[in-house]
Amino acid sequence: MPGALRRTVTGPGPSFVDGWHTPSDEVGSVRMADGTSGVPPLPRRRRGQLRDEVWTVLQEAGQPLTAGQVRERLGRPPAYSTVVTTLARLYTEGILTRARDGRAHRYAPSTTEAGLVARRMQHALDDHDDRRAVLAHFVSALDGEDETVLKDLLEPDSG
Repeated sequence: MPGALRRTVTGPGPSFVDGWHTPSDEVGSVRMADGTSGVPPLPRRRRGQLRDEVWTVLQEAGQPLTAGQVRERLGRPPAYSTVVTTLARLYTEGILTRARDGRAHRYAPSTTEAGLVARRMQHALDDHDDRRAVLAHFVSALDGEDETVLKDLLEPDSG
């Protein structure tokens, strides 16, 4: 079967194909059944990585983009439908805005990166019944500079 993968172990030095010792063509290569070698597929993205990459593309663009434009700007472009699904989920969560442009949509961030972090903090706070305890732990972990900034934000007239 041309192009089919065979069980291969490669690395520095010799490799073993189906139990037979063979010379290694290339470190990290995979031997195909037809005798050619190839590069193994890239590792999967970590959970949330594509979402972060899409967000970064849109932040750096400075203008609304279509799913196709977002896909073109990703380092390792996934399937078009994967990008569309990711954009739709971010829109549903309120993280992106979208506007119809012909048959497509153009997406843009609905907030800044600081706004996104604040949103995550709010969600984390909302996940706990004892908000006072969570806030107390958060404030106690602040360094002096952050504590001063927080005081200034809470009491703007006192400065």
